Amino acid sequence: MKSKKICVTVILLMTVSGCGSPDDYTIPTGICDRFIDPNSLKPLLPSGKNFEASQRSAEKEDSRCVISIDKSVTLYINEYRDQKKFDVMSFAESRNRFIHLEKSKTGDDTVIADGKLLSMNACPRRGAKSYYILDITLTDSKSSKEQRENLDRFAASYLPTGLKAMEC
Repeated sequence: MKSKKICVTVILLMTVSGCGSPDDYTIPTGICDRFIDPNSLKPLLPSGKNFEASQRSAEKEDSRCVISIDKSVTLYINEYRDQKKFDVMSFAESRNRFIHLEKSKTGDDTVIADGKLLSMNACPRRGAKSYYILDITLTDSKSSKEQRENLDRFAASYLPTGLKAMEC
């Protein structure tokens, strides 16, 4: 009986003192003029109190969305349309930013690495030689298969809405 009172007291103290759930923020279903699945984004973000998504660029040819938790930039979502086709794997291999690089099944031609995903996709509404690029970067990447899988899952859910918003 005494141990139950202690547990209840500890839980109440944690709630009152603000030491409850570390994830007090809610991820909206719309960020930077894009519909997203909050459940696919959540595993990529750190704990914190405040979620913010801001559109840094919203041109017809490119879009840059910056996601911050507690005013600390956590994730960048960059989109470019009307691009020329190139080999995404060769491009990524020539850069030092792609660690543990591998192909992804998301989109037409996609690579994923620790904290980074780059995807090139046809943009048929813009012409046969027009391509859309989705470039997602986590600022604090962890080297794990689970994180790459979470990043891939988010990109797969984001891609259709990104293509549509960029008029592809």
